[in-house]
Amino acid sequence: MWPGAVGLSDYLCDVWGETRLAGMPILELGCGTGLVSLIAANLGGDVTASDIAVEALRLVERAAEDNRVTLQTAILDWENPKLSRRYPMVLGADVMYYEPLFDGLLDCLDRSLAPGGLALFSDPIRSPGTLFLQMLRERGFVFEQSLRTVDVRGRESIVGIYRIWRRGEEPIG
Repeated sequence: MWPGAVGLSDYLCDVWGETRLAGMPILELGCGTGLVSLIAANLGGDVTASDIAVEALRLVERAAEDNRVTLQTAILDWENPKLSRRYPMVLGADVMYYEPLFDGLLDCLDRSLAPGGLALFSDPIRSPGTLFLQMLRERGFVFEQSLRTVDVRGRESIVGIYRIWRRGEEPIG
């Protein structure tokens, strides 16, 4: 379990909850183990969990079935995103760590986020994330950061939660 996924899941439960996510179309970029997607779907979101790894998506599907949670999965390559729609909410946990993928991730975010939409990203505080945030600004996005302390397997981490939207737009929530 990654600290960013735990932090973003806690944030969704604490700040958004069932009433605000009910029926909302949500895309998670790079879902990995699927914790964030499972939580968002359990809170009533209409979730599509995406990843480039087919094995990860199979595990997410199995976890959703085991937990009686409904969600969709989709293979999504940030370098060549094939998206059929835009989403009012885009989630990303622990995705701001690998600089060579930043351009693709930002392109994918720009293509997937609906006008007036909100992205919620989370990441432990580390230096590659600073570059990603700078690139966000250069691409016309703005963000607000809040910090959360999470405990993963007895180890505390400080996680940044980033509310991201396009400059000049009023985001949901």
